[in-house]
Amino acid sequence: MAWYSPLVHALTQSLPSIVEFIVIVIVGVIVAYGVAAVLRRALSLKYFEQYPEVKGLLGLSVGAVKAFIILVTLAIAFSILQLGPATLYMKEIANYLPSLASAIILLTLGVALVNILVDYIQRQVGGASSPFMASVFNILKFGLYAVIITIAVQLSIFYLDTLHQPLPLL
Repeated sequence: MAWYSPLVHALTQSLPSIVEFIVIVIVGVIVAYGVAAVLRRALSLKYFEQYPEVKGLLGLSVGAVKAFIILVTLAIAFSILQLGPATLYMKEIANYLPSLASAIILLTLGVALVNILVDYIQRQVGGASSPFMASVFNILKFGLYAVIITIAVQLSIFYLDTLHQPLPLL
């Protein structure tokens, strides 16, 4: 068999795991879009219609949930994928994806919630009329941004390889 090579052998050995990977990703994406549609319908009926000032968070929160489900699906799919020597790297990527997803969701929702909170406090205090109060609210906003970014960095970058979990928050 002259046509038979190690590459063909490796491909035929990894073909079942590639098919499993594709099936898991397709099912996960379908579930993510279904959960997002149900969540969008449920949230728009219950909460976001009562408070129009936070209606912009509906799409953001639904998108964050959809992205989280897709990233968890990818983590599961990558953990099943068997590609010979590259399997070790795929497992490390699969172990890192949940902490990366939580950091992305924290940044996305955290920044939006900080903006809503500071704008609400500014309206209640009436700080838009004074330049001093506007500066105070800008400093408050940047301080809260710094807290959100610090927590996200703790979740995503400082990742313990031996324990496969992020560092505890201080």
